[in-house]
Amino acid sequence: MRSVVWSHCVRKGDLPSARWIVNFDLDLVDGLVLAAVLAAYCPFLISTHFQRMYTNAVSLEQCLHNSLILANAFQALSLDIDVQATEISDPNPILMLMLCVYLYERLPQYLPKKTVHFIGSLHDTVVKQVRLRNPSVKPLVYQATIVGRESAHFSLPKGDTVTVPPKGQADVTVLFNSSFLRPMEAMLLLTSRSTSGALGATLTFSLRSQVNNIVPRGTIKCRSPCYELKKITLKVTNPFSKDVEFRVILVESRSNLLKQANQDGEQNPDCKYSQLKFRSDSGKYNTSEDTTTDQGSPLDNDKTINLNEFYSPVETLLLKARGYDHLEIHYLPFHLGKRYCTVLLVNDQVGELVYSVGGTAGLPLPSLLGARPSPYVVCISSVAPGHRPDTPVLCFKCSARSSLEEVLHVPVVNVSWERALATVAQQQMSSVEFERRKMTGTLDSSSVRAAVAARGTQAQPLKSTVQNKAVEYTVEVSMPAHFHIPEKIFLPISRENRVNFHLRAQQALLSDCDTVSIPLQFHPKMPGRYLCQVVIRSPRDVRVHLVECVVHGEDTDGDLEFVAPAHQSVTQDIPLSNETAQDWKLRGIVEGQGFHGPAVLYVRAGERVGYPLMFRPISECVTMGKLTLRNETDGTEHMFGLRGVGRRPLAVDHVIIDCQVRQIMQKVLMVPNYTQTRLMCKVVSDLSIVSGPPVLDIKPGHTAPYTINISPWKRGTHTGVISFVADDGKQQQPQNSDTGEEADGEQVLQLSRGAACTPADSTAAGENSKPYEVWFSLEVVCSPTQPVRVMTVQCAVQNTVSLEFPMSNPTKKNLHVDVSLMGRDLSGDKELVIRPEECFMYQAKFSPTLVGRKTASVIFQSDAVGEFWYELELIAEEPSPTTIPACKCELGKWTREFIPLDNPTDETLELETVNHNPRNFYVEVDPKRPLLVAPHSSTRVLVQFRPSALGKANHTTCITFKCPQLNEWKFYLSGAGLFPEPMAPLSMSTRVGTHSSVIVPFRNPTDDSVLVDVLLTDQEQTICQLSHFVPRHPSVTEESAFRFTLKQTQGILLTPNAKLDIPLMFTPDSMKLYKAWVVVFMVKRDGGSWNVDLEDHIATDLRSVCAVAEDGSIQRIHWVYPIHGIPEAVPSKTTPAVIRCQARSRIEERLEVLLTGCVPGLPSSSMTREQSEASGLQSEVQVTEGPATADEFLYEIQFESDDARAQLGPSVALCLLGRERDVQSGIVTLIFNIIFAPYKPLRCSAILAVKCATGGVWKFPITLISTEPEVDDVINIEAAGLNKVSMVGFRLTSQTRYPEPFTAYFLPGSGQEFEVLPHSGELLPVGSAGTLITVSFTPGMYSKKHRAMLVIQTADMQWTYEIRGVQQRYTPPSSQSSRALSSGPVNAVTVRQRNFVRENLQLPATAVSSPIKGQPLVVRTK
Repeated sequence: MRSVVWSHCVRKGDLPSARWIVNFDLDLVDGLVLAAVLAAYCPFLISTHFQRMYTNAVSLEQCLHNSLILANAFQALSLDIDVQATEISDPNPILMLMLCVYLYERLPQYLPKKTVHFIGSLHDTVVKQVRLRNPSVKPLVYQATIVGRESAHFSLPKGDTVTVPPKGQADVTVLFNSSFLRPMEAMLLLTSRSTSGALGATLTFSLRSQVNNIVPRGTIKCRSPCYELKKITLKVTNPFSKDVEFRVILVESRSNLLKQANQDGEQNPDCKYSQLKFRSDSGKYNTSEDTTTDQGSPLDNDKTINLNEFYSPVETLLLKARGYDHLEIHYLPFHLGKRYCTVLLVNDQVGELVYSVGGTAGLPLPSLLGARPSPYVVCISSVAPGHRPDTPVLCFKCSARSSLEEVLHVPVVNVSWERALATVAQQQMSSVEFERRKMTGTLDSSSVRAAVAARGTQAQPLKSTVQNKAVEYTVEVSMPAHFHIPEKIFLPISRENRVNFHLRAQQALLSDCDTVSIPLQFHPKMPGRYLCQVVIRSPRDVRVHLVECVVHGEDTDGDLEFVAPAHQSVTQDIPLSNETAQDWKLRGIVEGQGFHGPAVLYVRAGERVGYPLMFRPISECVTMGKLTLRNETDGTEHMFGLRGVGRRPLAVDHVIIDCQVRQIMQKVLMVPNYTQTRLMCKVVSDLSIVSGPPVLDIKPGHTAPYTINISPWKRGTHTGVISFVADDGKQQQPQNSDTGEEADGEQVLQLSRGAACTPADSTAAGENSKPYEVWFSLEVVCSPTQPVRVMTVQCAVQNTVSLEFPMSNPTKKNLHVDVSLMGRDLSGDKELVIRPEECFMYQAKFSPTLVGRKTASVIFQSDAVGEFWYELELIAEEPSPTTIPACKCELGKWTREFIPLDNPTDETLELETVNHNPRNFYVEVDPKRPLLVAPHSSTRVLVQFRPSALGKANHTTCITFKCPQLNEWKFYLSGAGLFPEPMAPLSMSTRVGTHSSVIVPFRNPTDDSVLVDVLLTDQEQTICQLSHFVPRHPSVTEESAFRFTLKQTQGILLTPNAKLDIPLMFTPDSMKLYKAWVVVFMVKRDGGSWNVDLEDHIATDLRSVCAVAEDGSIQRIHWVYPIHGIPEAVPSKTTPAVIRCQARSRIEERLEVLLTGCVPGLPSSSMTREQSEASGLQSEVQVTEGPATADEFLYEIQFESDDARAQLGPSVALCLLGRERDVQSGIVTLIFNIIFAPYKPLRCSAILAVKCATGGVWKFPITLISTEPEVDDVINIEAAGLNKVSMVGFRLTSQTRYPEPFTAYFLPGSGQEFEVLPHSGELLPVGSAGTLITVSFTPGMYSKKHRAMLVIQTADMQWTYEIRGVQQRYTPPSSQSSRALSSGPVNAVTVRQRNFVRENLQLPATAVSSPIKGQPLVVRTK
């Protein structure tokens, strides 16, 4: 144990000597024995306490020092013993004996009970819980402490005191912050505290961490050619809360160590990071772990060079708290493929950071390659496409049908590899050595490079010839089909070749002693540029050389086609790219008529220019040619075939000529001659109004004037062309031409090109040419002459006026005239035919739709007489006012009239309404919005007339509609006020013995303040005498059931248009009809009278309805409101009658009702037809017992709502069969027949209302119930298979002549396997094909009954269908032979079915295949 505790003293020779303990004072005075005992049970105290003790204590001070450390260890272990350091350095044998006994009892408890593993990712927080159980009946209290050298990484987030309840358990939470890759260890001590006399044993747990997943904080990838240094910038971040200085360590490998470590950790956690071991190398923290490949197997033996490829120029990096910085990494690859570097930032006190860098090395840059002097060598410093300008390329040239055999000179020294070795050496030099070699110029010396290469070479030698004087290389070419080079070559190794390699690379000189010759064969297949990449590999290095061969072809390199109009040029730039390092001089040779191009063109190195080739034809032709480009620098030559197509020439100019009808206009055209030959051109045109000389002579290369005459006969724009076609001069112009007409010594030009001849200079063989031609496009704008007459026409909008234009035909032929009406509102015939010597009057109509002033014209055009026209000044005035017939209305009422509005225009009219008399006339439009009238439509505007006086009075108004199109559209309305007639009867009802009230509304319709008297009477003779006197008191009898509740009935003041509500109460005491009249008398407040024009009034006897004075004025006006009171019988408390019927069936039921309180004796004529209609009852019947008396009863069925009436109204019919009257009691019994035929299930409450002609209403409640109908049909749907859809469709129509909306659904309880489509829609009417209803069936399992109830319902009809899902019929397979075996009859054979249960019972024992062999199948008991 001594060597374990004080292992650091073994080398120094200070290890404590072994001793026997013979006493308890002197042998324990130095504390080493007790320290060794504590270390045996608590090894975590070794590094924190015991390594600081004196191993050979000879003085009292040294013994006291060891005793102090030992006392601190006791305190760290929470040992419940009070031992001072002086008591150990100056020991008492008895006390020391007791201490040893105490340690003997307590120290075994400090052995760890179990190890708690904290497994997680780097920089993660791992939480574990230690569960403590208390088997005693008293609580236990523990003090938790984490001890050990690495205890700072563990913590107790919930405190260090743990209380375990009696017979319970408690958890101790331990938190670990992972900051290091290496495992961290500590001890968890749980020492018991005495609170209630119960002490628990000390518990110890070992805490151990392990990182199972490493996720780099940053990953960067790069790519670089071999032997080329690439600098990478890596952004690193400090996640800690304080400034940290990290050591930079690079771990390099061919495989991704982090990914491989994570995979290995899942299989074997114990050896998680065995590969991630690192060490410092000469102060540069870089370690190469190349002992494994990507698959984890050892490297191949031919990997002889093992040099580090990643370097860091700095050893440490200081990062601010939560800050970031950039770390520069140098990547210099020596081998092809991928290479990985794990960047570790390490700080022993804070933690570690991991970053990953991946590098991919490509082929090195091309190097210099020489060749034997040969005429086929073009250059050795050309630039290859896709490479840098300084890339060396060996270039050859040859023809397409020949082969090339040359000798290549491969340099012995790989300059790129040697330069990379020097760079590596500089990376590994110290700063002092670097400055010294820089001053002496030996940074790139051969000794430095050789030392680096020696360190990277493994133990096995290179594959070489005898005595390692040559290295074997393999050769690969990118175009093996054309280039042939030996697959293996040998390059000698010479130390002399390492000297001054840098100087030789600068001079680019390759002597015979520095190169090795290898043969090259090249076999082209077609002309072109062949660029081949030659890769030379060995375990030592890799080289890349570029060889290019330019093959010239005997045929053309391509064909170019040019298309251009004659006399126009088109230019095509032929791209020329000089990717070499030399300037080119190109000589261009152009062959072919019309083709032009520069003779010499210079192209600088690295430039891209175009050779401008132009084609300019002189006529319509097809020309063939050839372009040859000769490169005088490298001797290459390229040929292109040319084809030029000359199209019809473009117009020389577009000539616009302004002239006037019936006037001759001259225009001079300048006609060019682009050829070098004199031309005699024939002139042709397609415009009949153009004339001029038939031919034109033009000198070579000049222009000649040509005058044309234009004589138009009608207005407008005339377009055409005039062409000048060259003639060869052999054809003479005909003396008498049938195609032209002489006019003043000039000929009308005709479009005729068939007679044109070929120009004299178009004689090239193989060319297809047409005559020389130039042409002009003409646009003749003819303005009209003065009009024959200027006419002014006025018309109101929406009216029509006719215009007449006299015409005559002085010729002896029919004159055809085209008429153009240049005006929006003009209409008339478009064509006219005037007979010879006939006078004709042409009529046109002007129908304006918009107000305004405009100019129009009527143009007459004829080929015989030309054009003449009339100018019209059209004035559209506002629409004429419209007078609406006068309307009449009784005073106190209102009536409606309408105003028709018609919009014949193409615009929407937005009308603003203006009413000049809103007191008596009200326009029913929205005043906040304009009135819209759509184009070519009409509408009606309703106007209410409410008179304010008798007669015409001031009942006139003007309603104006304003809009921008019509300005003002006026309508005049008038009306007259009539004397008021009796109002419509006002009916009110209530039960006998109760009362109800109603409001009789009255409004003062006049413009005067009036006094109103209200009178209630039930005597009809009083109504007839109202014109003679005014009763001052109500004239009602004592039996009357009507009463006024108005406090004041006389002298009520009403201002103009004021309203008076007259309350009336009805209290019947018997079942009879009550009648009364409410009379309202109105006189002027000032006692004046109303003057009325009697001639304009309809009434003939004014005195019957009003009080007329002697002068004919009216002093008093009255209104009569008839009141009808209908009592209702008290409803009985009997149960409502129930009428039940199945839907789509019919039932008839008899219903007897008793009418109590009926008053007989009144004739049927006591209630008029108007009164019966006012009561709301529909039917009436008269039942008589004899000729003396007759009672009339009206009846109907009343429903709860309008919807219920709409559904059940057509389904219920009521008929009165008879009546019986009890003479003594007066009770009348009515027998009804009710027919109930519902269409769908429903339940509704209704009331049977019966009204007697003598008065009284009886109501009897009834209940109508319609039950579910029978199923209309059963639909069977055969399944198509499991989870397969099968469908059945049927058509259904409505029961009316109109489409009806419907809904289709399944009743609750139906199977989910069914679906109906559509869910809603419209049923087509009766007589049509009907609406298709589709039901689908999708079974989800077998052996189940699939049923559903489908309901299709409309507003008044319902159909019900039972849907059954039938399983698919099973058809057993049958094997049929392709031919009959026998033609005889088939005999029936009886097949006996086997009973397998019976046969199994007869078996004595189980078979051999049974798991229980030899056992009886059936156990029989006696």
